[in-house]
Amino acid sequence: MGRAAGGPPFMLMKLVKVWYDEYAESPREWSNLGTMVCFHRRYCLGDRHDFHTPDEFREWVSKEVGWHNIVILPLYIYDHGRITMNTTGFSCPWDSSQVGWIYVTKARLREEFGVKRVTRDVLRRTEEILHAEVETYDQYLRGEIYGFSAYEIVGGNIVEIDSCGGFYGDRPEENGMLEYVPDELREPLRAAGLLHDGLVVTEAGDELEAGRELRNYLWERGLLPGCVLEKCSALRELCVI
Repeated sequence: MGRAAGGPPFMLMKLVKVWYDEYAESPREWSNLGTMVCFHRRYCLGDRHDFHTPDEFREWVSKEVGWHNIVILPLYIYDHGRITMNTTGFSCPWDSSQVGWIYVTKARLREEFGVKRVTRDVLRRTEEILHAEVETYDQYLRGEIYGFSAYEIVGGNIVEIDSCGGFYGDRPEENGMLEYVPDELREPLRAAGLLHDGLVVTEAGDELEAGRELRNYLWERGLLPGCVLEKCSALRELCVI
């Protein structure tokens, strides 16, 4: 824990820094239940496919699969500087449009669920899965993929003790990040709420920004001497000095 007011300097302290994971893979590279078929002039969206037009896809469903043999949801995007996607549409007609569909055949469902008949319960679970796949892909499109680096400060030294990325979504209690950060930092990170790049949370529950605010925080608490502030590469990265 950090030292209390008036306590001795250089006590043990842990903190975590959140960062954007710029190298996370597209969730469409995962083993998904649904297939995304998208059409857009400027963006390559969804999964790879051989359809040239939406009408060609519709014709394939009609002739080769049958609309009664498929579970399908529409895909819409809102493009206003940054793309976002959902299955329900957006209120602004100028910057939004339907770009395709996400679907799964009932033959695939029987195989995946190990059933002979696609019941209402299977259909309900299928739609939940498809909606979840779209939500995760939307997080990818919006850049809401995060990682963290955990540090331990003691005796004037700062050491990175853990680092992990690939957390989709900005809520740590939902994206799995809380399961990986050190125990002392779980509740403070949960209390911080939505994640964002550069967020720094200490085990004492203080929420800071990487940079001068963090540097001053450590200096004022006697956790690091001035010479370390300038020479420690780990701290320079953490504080973005």
